[in-house]
Amino acid sequence: MARGTLRPVIYFTRGPEDPILLAGFDEGHPEQARKVYELKYKLEGWNWNETETLADVDRLQKRLIAQEERRIEKEGSLNQEQRERLFSDTGSRLRQIMQSSSTSPYERAFIQAWLNLRDDKKRDQYAQRLTEHNYYLWARENDSTTKIEDRI
Repeated sequence: MARGTLRPVIYFTRGPEDPILLAGFDEGHPEQARKVYELKYKLEGWNWNETETLADVDRLQKRLIAQEERRIEKEGSLNQEQRERLFSDTGSRLRQIMQSSSTSPYERAFIQAWLNLRDDKKRDQYAQRLTEHNYYLWARENDSTTKIEDRI
């Protein structure tokens, strides 16, 4: 490899605004990515791309992060709406059960505890871990001497 270059990150695109797919292959066997490209992605209109410099990898990482942010924003708002609606519906039914004369004091206390269980801090913490996982490009943050076992 030439000085100032690194092992290429191989990825497929269709256009500048279309999604990016990172090619998967075993360490040291980029021919696996080529085979998958030739058999599937080339036929579907995808283009083969490789990074050559750290600046290229940084640009790729920025595009991947932007792509993930758009996807997560779309899915996240949908999931949030569904979660709120389901919690509201369930809460309404449980409040009706609490008001029933056949409900024991223990059941009322249990239902009240469940209704108070909404832990937004935990939700934020899990969202942060998901963000860290999705926005991390292994090829950008590690060099060629990093062992694959260190990923775990």
